[in-house]
Amino acid sequence: MSRVGIRDAYKALHAAFTAVSHINHAVSMLEWDAMAMMPPGAADARGDAKAALQTMSHERLTDVKVGHHLSVIAASSGEDVSTELSFEERANVREMRRTYDLATKLTPEFVTRQSVTVSKAEQAWRSMRKANDWASFAPHVKAVVDLAREEAEQLRAGRESELTLYETLLDKYEPGLKEHDLDNLFARLVGWIPARIKEVTASQAASPVPLPDFTTVRFPISQQAALGQRMAGDVLKFDFNQGRIDVSAHPFCGGVPTDVRLTTRYDERDFTQSLMGVVHEGGHGLYEQNRPRAWLTQPASAPRSMGIHESQSLLHEMYIGRSSPFLKLVSRMAIDSFPEAAAALEAQKPPGRPSALAPESLRRVYHAVKPGKIRVDADELCYPLHVYLRYDIERRLLSGTLDVADIPAEWDRKMRELLGVDTAGDFKDGPMQDIHWPLGLIGYFPTYTMGAAYAAQLFHAIRRDLGDATVDAAMEAGELGDIATWLRERVWSKGSMLSTADLLKSATGEGFNPAYYEAHLRTRYQP
Repeated sequence: MSRVGIRDAYKALHAAFTAVSHINHAVSMLEWDAMAMMPPGAADARGDAKAALQTMSHERLTDVKVGHHLSVIAASSGEDVSTELSFEERANVREMRRTYDLATKLTPEFVTRQSVTVSKAEQAWRSMRKANDWASFAPHVKAVVDLAREEAEQLRAGRESELTLYETLLDKYEPGLKEHDLDNLFARLVGWIPARIKEVTASQAASPVPLPDFTTVRFPISQQAALGQRMAGDVLKFDFNQGRIDVSAHPFCGGVPTDVRLTTRYDERDFTQSLMGVVHEGGHGLYEQNRPRAWLTQPASAPRSMGIHESQSLLHEMYIGRSSPFLKLVSRMAIDSFPEAAAALEAQKPPGRPSALAPESLRRVYHAVKPGKIRVDADELCYPLHVYLRYDIERRLLSGTLDVADIPAEWDRKMRELLGVDTAGDFKDGPMQDIHWPLGLIGYFPTYTMGAAYAAQLFHAIRRDLGDATVDAAMEAGELGDIATWLRERVWSKGSMLSTADLLKSATGEGFNPAYYEAHLRTRYQP
């Protein structure tokens, strides 16, 4: 094959994936609107519109010409390809091939059917969760699970010996990750965290610094929103020229790199969760806004994996946002943002005790360990147990060893076993609490814990490279420029140019090492 053929094939592929990217841009915005702004009555028509666009995107991606051009490059000698295509272009072709291979295994009819089913399930979830109506919602879950199994079977065709059904779906979000990897990680954590939770909760109950009581004051939503804007824009350097913050029932980061949509939720009696929600989603947003701009319409610019994406939100929330130095900054910003509440809380504090907005009080809030029902409200120590529960249930659903009808009972059993929490009869805050299953995101939950482990390893490398004193001073001052530069150079700007393993090794100097995550949890949460 001539070198001209390689360049022509690559040019055609670039154009094809650009067209797909533009369609997917529109789908992303429709999805954000559905979760944040859309009135309920628009659900059916929105689902049809989204399904039509997704079908169009799938047809463009699976066009026989795309396969032909990929074959032209694959058939060329390695020397010709490396001469004619740059490293970035070769990485792009690799990701094109992966995307194409996944897409061509799914029929257009299946893609349309899945999109419509998921859209209906999501809207059902919104109304039925409020009504605690598991019986009506269960058929939607079953429909989504059946389609997930069908999807896995189609994707696995021709490589049954390599991946389980669950691993096939997991591979969409965290390429290369296997069930045994997750089993090993969770075994390490589940083996000691439940006992540590009991020890830490007892120790914190006896702490001389009381858990702040914010119920006697109000934190107006307008003031919380202004604080969130300051935190995201002034401290994190989120670009509001190409992004915004809104409200949703379930905080998330959506949109596209040039129009990143963050959401949070507010409680007038407690500003701490909405603020840290902004820091968390802001970490996602920074990753999106700093992906390689010259490649935005190409697979090489895509986030490396959902775990790497989550590592950026958790690095900002858990390792920066909840650190003792950063909470000194949060204290100053909160006192400035809520003057009436700050004055009232100062007047109410017992003699010799810190104000509810003092750094040591905020540490009690942000380091508090309290087992509960809700994953998104869970503290850092309890969180991986919530993820493990969902991972164990959904992989058993895929394998057929657990029926949808049995989810509530199994959920309650494992919540009691892992966290000592009773969820019997509470479907709203039990198996209906997350939007992931109605959205069809089976295989996604483990990426949260992988993200936490990746974040620990990356932050350890940041401290090693920049120095502990420099990092602590930067966090206390809210001057995160050097940390952002480190992340931009080693993670954000890489997109999917490197595999996850190579990205971690390039950024930190070693392969994936969960020891940093376990050490972080053991150190921060001591009895």
